[in-house]
Amino acid sequence: MDKIKKILLDINYSFYALVLASFFCILGSFIVYFNPKLYNTIDYKALFKWLYYNQSIKNFWLYLVTIIFVYLGISGFYCLIYDFKRKNIFTLIFHLSFLLILVAHLINSIYFYKVSDYIIPEGVPKTINLPESDKPIRVFLDKLNYDITNEGFIKNLKADLIYLEKDEQKSGKISINNPLKIEGKYLILKQASPFLRSITFKLRSEERLIIPVLTPEGPFNIDGVLFQFLAHNEDMSAFKVLVIDGDKKETMIWSLGQNVNIKGQSYTITQIIPDTIGSIVVDIVYDPSVYLIFFASTLFVFTSVIRFFEKG
Repeated sequence: MDKIKKILLDINYSFYALVLASFFCILGSFIVYFNPKLYNTIDYKALFKWLYYNQSIKNFWLYLVTIIFVYLGISGFYCLIYDFKRKNIFTLIFHLSFLLILVAHLINSIYFYKVSDYIIPEGVPKTINLPESDKPIRVFLDKLNYDITNEGFIKNLKADLIYLEKDEQKSGKISINNPLKIEGKYLILKQASPFLRSITFKLRSEERLIIPVLTPEGPFNIDGVLFQFLAHNEDMSAFKVLVIDGDKKETMIWSLGQNVNIKGQSYTITQIIPDTIGSIVVDIVYDPSVYLIFFASTLFVFTSVIRFFEKG
């Protein structure tokens, strides 16, 4: 037992453990690089839940790093007790801050999740459903502000949001590197982009066929024929549309010059007019360890500096 305590209190063993953990992390970075399909969701779930749903021999490095940090946690706890007995305050705070960092990462590995690339159109109420049976976020993009550079790039991107928090309507601002906290979750602004509100297809007969994209429920009814927008290509020159005429369902790709059949009549699309509105693209992140990791890291750096000058 005394030999085990000696190992746990020996800083050299802790140093070897950190070197070993660093080696496995470097090795893991190569494994992640060569196995993108396996690791493409690791940033969106808590680590332990991700490991549970993605069991693979290739994850051995993650298990080994976890075991090493369990050892470092036990070692840090024994050092904390030792410092308490010796009444060495700064060393005690140093080890306490290290343990708090490990606790923060443990909380992150259990509860963290991320919803990526969620689009919020301007002037359209949105309900963002979250994983883990969490309460959804209700948000409304009230105003979008940005400047355009001479090169055509967006800068100074900001957005005014209205949202519900504990059934109370509130307002807030979001910008790049300045997330908005709603119901304990962080909305992180990534970019602004045009959002398709409706498509107008001008036909050869001078008729116009307008298909709304933001239809709340189901396909859009035009003279007994149902149309539902499905997708579009990047430059909005081609659109995937579901056409329902009675019992007949057909998925079609509509583009300029395309012949379409509506109610038994053939038409040629002579013009496509996309009607777009502004929107923002956000990530939603839940991480209850944020404040703890910030506090513990600051304390760790502070006590490390004090100990350095103490020894100097």
